[in-house]
Amino acid sequence: MRSVFHTEKKIDRVWDLKGSTVGRKSEEGESVLKDLDILEEGKKLRFKHGSEREAFLKQLEVDAAFLATMGIMDYSLLLGLHNDCDDGCCSTSSGVGGGSAMDQITPTQSVRKRLDTGDDSLTTKGSTELPMTNTPHRRNVLMRKTINGTSPPKPPPPPSLASSAKGGEGRRSSPMKSSPPLSSLASNPITSMSDLGIQGGTPLRPETYYCGIIDILQYYNARKMGETVIKKAAGGDADNISCVDPETYGKRFVKFIGDLVE
Repeated sequence: MRSVFHTEKKIDRVWDLKGSTVGRKSEEGESVLKDLDILEEGKKLRFKHGSEREAFLKQLEVDAAFLATMGIMDYSLLLGLHNDCDDGCCSTSSGVGGGSAMDQITPTQSVRKRLDTGDDSLTTKGSTELPMTNTPHRRNVLMRKTINGTSPPKPPPPPSLASSAKGGEGRRSSPMKSSPPLSSLASNPITSMSDLGIQGGTPLRPETYYCGIIDILQYYNARKMGETVIKKAAGGDADNISCVDPETYGKRFVKFIGDLVE
C-alpha cells in the first residue's frame, strides 16, 4: 500500500475491488469499501483527460492478461480517492461525488492499521493531537513538520527501475549505476503527476485517484480449484464468486473496473 498511496494528500476514501459481487460488501464500521459498496453507491471514476482514461484501461487489460498467464487470481485493485475540495469549495452534506456521508469519514483505528499508518498516539507540541492521516508517507511528513517546525519536503519520486549499484574495489561497476532515471526514458501515459495520482471528478467536485493492483501472489492451485467446485456445488453464482480460474477472473476484473470508468 505504501507504493500505491505514496502521496502527501489525504486519502479520503478507499475501495478494494476484485470484480466479484458474492460476499463483497464491507462490514458496518469498516472504511475500506468493496465491490458491492461502490455499485450500490453508483460511484463512477471520471477521468479529466480522455487519453489517460484509455491508457489506464489498456494497462489494466495488459496486467490482467499477464497475471492470467502466470496462473494468478484473487488480486484486487486498491483504489484511493482524494477530494480536491479540501479548501471548502464543496458541500460536505452529500459527500464526494454525490456519495454518502462516509465520504467525509475520519479513518478509524482499524482502518489506520489496515493502511499501515502506525501508532496513532503521537501528539504535537502543546499536547494537541497530531492530525489523523492514512498514508505512511503523509503521516511521516506531518510528524517531521510537527517536531521540527519546518515545512514538509515534497515526496521523493517513485523508485526508478534503473537503480544504482556500487561496484566493489577491483571490480567493474554495474552499468546500471550510470543509467538515467526511468522518468527520462519514457513518459507515463496515465498520469503526469509526480505522486502518480490521476486527475478526475467534475469541475465542481475535482478528485484525484490513486490505484494499483495488489495481492498478486495467489496461484490457482488445487486448494483454490476445490474451493471453486465447492462454492458452485453449494449453489453459488458461478459468474460472480471470487474464486474462479485466472482467465475468467482477469476478464471479469477488467470488465468490472471498465464499467466504473467514464
